[in-house]
Order: sequence, then C-alpha cells, then structure tokens
Amino acid sequence: MIEKEFDKKQWHLVRNDNGEWISDDNVVFLTALEATVWKSMAVRQKKPLSIQHGIDGQLWCYRHEFEAIEDEKIQPANRILKIKKAMPKQETNELHCSDIYKGDNAFKRAARSKQSWFRETYLKVGFDPTNRYGKYGAFLLPQDAEDGLNFYEGFRKEIRDAIRDRYPKLNKDKHDGLYANMLRSEHIPWNVFIPMKSDLKASAKVFNTILGVPVIDKIVDIHIEWAPNKVVCLNDGTSFDTYIEFMHHGNLCGIGIEVKYTEEGYPFGKTEYREVMENDRSRYAEVTAECGLYKSEIASRPIRETDLCKDEYRQIWRNHILGESMVKNPKLEHPLEEFHTLTLYPKGNTHFKKVLPEYQSLLTEYGSSRFHSITFEEFFSLLMEYFTQNSKYRDWIRYLKIRYPF
Repeated sequence: MIEKEFDKKQWHLVRNDNGEWISDDNVVFLTALEATVWKSMAVRQKKPLSIQHGIDGQLWCYRHEFEAIEDEKIQPANRILKIKKAMPKQETNELHCSDIYKGDNAFKRAARSKQSWFRETYLKVGFDPTNRYGKYGAFLLPQDAEDGLNFYEGFRKEIRDAIRDRYPKLNKDKHDGLYANMLRSEHIPWNVFIPMKSDLKASAKVFNTILGVPVIDKIVDIHIEWAPNKVVCLNDGTSFDTYIEFMHHGNLCGIGIEVKYTEEGYPFGKTEYREVMENDRSRYAEVTAECGLYKSEIASRPIRETDLCKDEYRQIWRNHILGESMVKNPKLEHPLEEFHTLTLYPKGNTHFKKVLPEYQSLLTEYGSSRFHSITFEEFFSLLMEYFTQNSKYRDWIRYLKIRYPF
C-alpha cells in the first residue's frame, strides 16, 4: 500500500547549489530573464532570493522566498537609476527582444538576456532586429550609442572625457565594441573604475581589502586600457583592462586588473603561437623562468610543455607576467617595487570560477601572494562598504549591481 501511494504521488526532486535535494513543490522555475527581474526586485525590497542552478542549466528559487516578494510594476528609469535619454524616443524601433542566439551557452544567454532587459527596462530605448549584431537585443542603436548610453549617466561626462583622452580616434569596430555592444566587457572598466577616481581614499580601502594587506598608502592614478613600454616588458600588445598605480613606503607599485564578463579562454594568434610555442628565448620564456611566480616544474620547462600555454590559462598568465616584467626592471623609467594581478568576473561565469583556482595551483607562495580574484558581486559590496553613502555614489553602485551580475 505504501509503495503504491508513493508511485501515485510521483515525487520529483531538484538539487540546490549546496547539493541538497528539494521537492519541486517547494521551488519556482525561472528563465534567465525572470531570475534577473525577480532578483532585482528582491534587492530593492530587501528580501532574500537565492537563485539556484540545476545540472541542466535551469534556474530556480525557493517558493517561500518568491512568494514573499511583491511583483512590482516597472518604474520609470529616472526614478531607479536616474538614467535620462538625450534623444527623443525612436518610435520606429522595437523595444522588446524575445529572440535568443542559439550559439550561446547557458551563462552567456543569461548575460545577453540581462543586457537586453536592461536596455528595454531602464534605458527604455529600442534595438534593430534586422542588424546582424543587434537583433538579439544587447546592442544599442547608433544614436543611442553616440549619446553614451552604454555608460552610467551620473559619471558619463567623466567617462566620455577619459575615453577621448585614451582614444583620440576610434575605428568603427572599436567604437561599436565600446559604445554600442552592451554584452562585451570593454565598457565595464569605464563604468566601474572611472567613478572610483573621484575618491581615491575610498578606492585604496577597497583594494587593500582585496589584497588582504594594507600595502596601498596612496593611489596615484587609475588607468583604463594601459600598458607599459612593450619593447622592454613583453614585446607584445598585452595590456591591462585597468591599471592601479599606487605608493607603498615611498615605492611605486601596481595592480593590473583583467575584467571578464562572458569571455572564457581564447585561441592562439599566429604571432603569439610562434613566440609561446616555438621561441624558447622569447620575453615570455625569460620572464616566466625568472620572475619567481611559478613552481619549479613550470618555470624550468619550455612553456609549450606546461599548462600556461592552454587557451584557458594563457591570458591570465600573460597579464601576470606583464606586471612582473615591470618589477625592478632597470630598462623602465619608473620600475615597480611590487605588482599584483586581479581578475574581476561575474559569479555567473563558471569558467573562471573553475580556471582561476587551477591557475593558482601552478604558483609559488610568492606568486600566489600576488594573485587575486573577486566576483562582481563581492566587489560591488566593497564599494557599498567604503564609498560615502551619498546619492551620487549610492546610485552609481545600484546601477552596477542591477546591470552586471547574472
């Protein structure tokens, strides 16, 4: 009798992120867009909502948390983020995008949906469904891109001025990647780090917390898309998405930051392949062998025989040794006394959650002490902790917390 009743009920279980089994009667399944919307409402209402990830990529939350959140009507954009549109609304363009790109994996699809939703809900501007890049909703129309809508309004002038200083001229691909493409990571450092320049003391507290030791006495400057003299460093085009220049006990030091969003590993280019895989006397090989970052079984072998040459590790390694190539380098006008590397990525990017600890396992104790990573969610929480809670900073941090995590 008991067995028959059990069969009749047909129990279905799902596993939460902690590995515990939960009856599906107690969960609510969500699309990526729904998860984003309800998470944002939970944050605004200061209520818990734990988004869980099924083994097949399906998202869900606990029913009791879901039902405790009040379903909000979409608020006007200027009431939530104070984002204003400079141009009249383009009535001829569609606002809502329901198409999905079949080539996306689960986390990239969630990020693309998030940016399309952000464009529709907060920026309230349309997209071009006939455009090969913009038809999935995460690409701004030309005038909206030109108006700078990819950048936070509260610091938009400072951001655009800094971009013009860094790039006096932009070709079309670079312009579209930075100004129009909401999904790529190019615009993120400008939205995150240019506002931090307005309070370098608070910024120093943020980075001291990340580094785990109070080595930053004073931040000298924050640079976006910056590289040292390539001839005397790595002799290539490697650069930092963001570079923090700081002083410690009177010595110049640096933090090189790599910002990731939906990116994972990347394949070799022809020149890079030759220098990494075929030239045992390249600057890559010299710095890797001599910098002290890597365990002997890595540093003593050709790079092609180590994990450093793999697609998933190569950019992390190159940014790490770029910084080390600046440490006590007599050929530089201003060599560094100390360098740290930092990877900033969203919690939803499971690639880096896996790859970063694997890369760290290749490092010596010294190398590990100079290697750091943090999620967007953790970083934004530090901004909330250390930046003065006036409306200027509060609205900026709210913008970051709503727009980027997924």
